[in-house]
Amino acid sequence: MNGDRGPKWRWVGGALISVLLFWWLRIPLLVEPGVERGWNSDHAIYGLMAQRIRDGGRLPFFFWGQEYLGPMTPVLTAGISYARRSPTCEPFDLRLAAFLQYCMGLLAWGAGLRLLFGSPVSVGAMVLLSIGPGFFLGANPQPETLLFCGGLLFWFGSRLVRSTDETRPRQLLYLGLASGFLWWM
Repeated sequence: MNGDRGPKWRWVGGALISVLLFWWLRIPLLVEPGVERGWNSDHAIYGLMAQRIRDGGRLPFFFWGQEYLGPMTPVLTAGISYARRSPTCEPFDLRLAAFLQYCMGLLAWGAGLRLLFGSPVSVGAMVLLSIGPGFFLGANPQPETLLFCGGLLFWFGSRLVRSTDETRPRQLLYLGLASGFLWWM
């Protein structure tokens, strides 16, 4: 039993280091004037969606008559704004929601890689993702939903690969449900 706990705790430690490294490298984007930099029109829509969720208390399946990349970022933004007791959704709330999605995406990709290749490969990949390719280093937090959704699908897929014949139907159901939900997001 002790042999099983060591690699798991090493992976947890590596995941924690990866998340902390991600935050440490990007902390300037959470303080002024960094929090105001790098926004585009998509983020304005996310902010408006978040404010509508915050004001109305309901989840809009369609915003302005169209499905606008799903409401994952706006829902998190509205929740952060509500938790901070702010009357409006601020750019900081939107930035923090994007950061949380990045971290959840890192952990999902890491969990899937751990299932397929083991802890060292998983932690190494999470550290590289934390340091990041070019689009992670900029101020624009655009691909946060794609990283998170892709990571969750990868994790469910890696669980399917490792499943046995008796658990395969259940894993297929989970993958199908996650795929539908994440496709909407």
